[in-house]
Amino acid sequence: MASRTRPLVVRFRAVTVIPPLLASALSVCVPGRVFAQTLAPASEAAPSYNRFQEFLDDTFRSTFWWVEVGGAGAIDQATDEPPEWSGGSGTARRFASDFGKLLSSEAIESTMGGVFNQRVAYDRCTCRGGGPRLGHALSRVFVGVDSGDGRLVPKFPLWIAIVGSSALASTWSPPSYNAHHVLTSSVVAFGAAAGIKVLKEFIHVN
Repeated sequence: MASRTRPLVVRFRAVTVIPPLLASALSVCVPGRVFAQTLAPASEAAPSYNRFQEFLDDTFRSTFWWVEVGGAGAIDQATDEPPEWSGGSGTARRFASDFGKLLSSEAIESTMGGVFNQRVAYDRCTCRGGGPRLGHALSRVFVGVDSGDGRLVPKFPLWIAIVGSSALASTWSPPSYNAHHVLTSSVVAFGAAAGIKVLKEFIHVN
C-alpha cells in the first residue's frame, strides 16, 4: 500500500517582482558577448587578480562602502522606514539591515563577476577633464570590464546584485516590505552606485 505520508513543504513570503526581473536579465545575458562595446576601455584589466581580495577592498577595507552603509541607515532613519521599527532598537535594526543589504549586494556582484568574467572593482578613467571623467564614472553603472581581454561589456553583475540584495532584504524586514519596496530600493541603489563611482573617480581614498 502506497505511503500516505506527505512531504514537508516550507513556504517563504513571495516577492513577485523578482523572478521576472532576474529571468529577463539572465535571458539577455546568454549571448553576453554580443553586446560588448567596440570602444577600448579606459584602462586594461589586470591579467590575473584575487577576486576575494577585491571583494574585501570593495567592502570592509573601503571608506566609501562604510559611507554608503551609514548614509543608507541615516536616510531610512530620517524617513522612518520601515515604520514598524521604532525607538533605539529600531535605529540599530535599520543600520543593521542596510549593512546586510549592501554586504549581500557586494557578495552577489563578486560572485556574478566570476560567472560573467568581469572585474568588480572600479577602474578610474585615464582621461583628463571633469566632463569625460564624470561620464566615465556614470558609465560604469551600465558597462563593466571583461577580466580576460579588457573589453567593455554590459554590467550584468551589478544589476543582478542590486535587485537580488533588495529582494533578499525581505527575509528580515517586516511585512510592510513588499514588491513595491523591492523595486524602490533597487532604483535608489542604482543611484547610490552611480554616486559612489563618481566619488571614487574624483576622490582618491581607500
